[in-house]
Amino acid sequence: MKFMNVALAAETVVVIIVILVVPYTEIDWRAYMEEVEGFLHGELDYRNLKGGTGPLVYPGGFIWVHAVLYYLTKKGEAIELAQLIYASVYLVTLAMVLRLYSHSGHTWRVVIPLFISKRIRSLYVLRLFNDCWAMLFLFAAVTFIAGRPSGAGKRSRQWLIGSICFTIAVSIKMNVLLFAPGMLYVMLRTLPLRRVAWYLFICAVWQVVAGMPFLTHNYKAYLSKSFELDRVFMHRWSLNYQFLDAELFTKPGFGQALLAMTAATWVLLWRMRWAPRTYLTDAEARVLHPAIADTRRQNTSSLLHAVEDEEMVDDEAQEQAVYASTLLTFFEANLVGVIFARSIHYQFYTWFFYTVPFVLAYTTYPWPLRIVSCALISQGFESFPPPPRTSVMLQSGFALTLFAFIFWGRDTPHAATPRETYRTKRRGAEAAANTAGGRSRTRQKETA
Repeated sequence: MKFMNVALAAETVVVIIVILVVPYTEIDWRAYMEEVEGFLHGELDYRNLKGGTGPLVYPGGFIWVHAVLYYLTKKGEAIELAQLIYASVYLVTLAMVLRLYSHSGHTWRVVIPLFISKRIRSLYVLRLFNDCWAMLFLFAAVTFIAGRPSGAGKRSRQWLIGSICFTIAVSIKMNVLLFAPGMLYVMLRTLPLRRVAWYLFICAVWQVVAGMPFLTHNYKAYLSKSFELDRVFMHRWSLNYQFLDAELFTKPGFGQALLAMTAATWVLLWRMRWAPRTYLTDAEARVLHPAIADTRRQNTSSLLHAVEDEEMVDDEAQEQAVYASTLLTFFEANLVGVIFARSIHYQFYTWFFYTVPFVLAYTTYPWPLRIVSCALISQGFESFPPPPRTSVMLQSGFALTLFAFIFWGRDTPHAATPRETYRTKRRGAEAAANTAGGRSRTRQKETA
């Protein structure tokens, strides 16, 4: 954790230098402000909210976030202030991500790829894309849902706050729904059905609240534009299929085939990777599902086998195992959706950049191959305009990653270093000694 704190401080300095030295590039920021300005001037018909890049195609949460930014940045004219706000979003998001890695037991070697991408910095502080806000709330949701240790093998999970953050993220940009299969599966494995229904209801209520002014004015226009599921992006700006003919790219059958592969892969993940995992510690199971708690003790996942000794599973290790299971399920669900997406633009990198090293750490891939996978994906976002060559590299990185976590995945971090192994054994020996000492003292008192 010390390295991660130092790295975050260093990244803060780097981001400030980038803002001061590298020129800002206008892409969508002006269009965002124009779209919001129409709403602030009284326009409630979503068909008439437009900017320089075309019609508004984001849900109501986007409007509310950017309405605040509109006033803070003097109608979008204070670009430097906007960059500082986005820098804060970037650093807070990165801090949450590093916390997720740290609480899962990862060391500095796993997080190194998070600090070497120029593209991800530029998307936040030089391009000002709204995707950044969606991912801020998404990682907040994951943080609250995964929870934090509360002692005695329990985790303090904030499902209510997590659900609210998740639905806010969806209302900013619809891509967050790619995490939904993973979130729903974790819900069903950890909560009673009535609580699952309650949290889903809360998510639905926020979507109505965020779009209320537009729904009451012209609900058809709002639903058709903000959740435009059949929208086809231009082939020339899509990074992932430049090696295909534009006519094939835009055919409905191509999109339908990708959608079918997405659904099939989610089912495959469910059977091969998600189902064997444990999402509750024994202490949590006794509280939430007492009837099956005893059965669960004899059905611990492979995630626990790597950290248990011959007699007992340490509470801390079990908490860490359950924590990692939750994160992996969220991240894998999203990655499948991204990998089979028909169109990927530069800003979409924010959707999954932070999760690839995490997922690859739970595979049997050797360290060099994991680095190659990350590097190929990264190179797919480096060239402008996107040539066929980088599309091939991007798809190669996607293929390596997909096969890694489906067929070569395991629910334990990649091989520990000798020092880490020694520390783990030493902690286990100390815990066993303390337990034995406590029992001995208890017997002495009983004898006395």
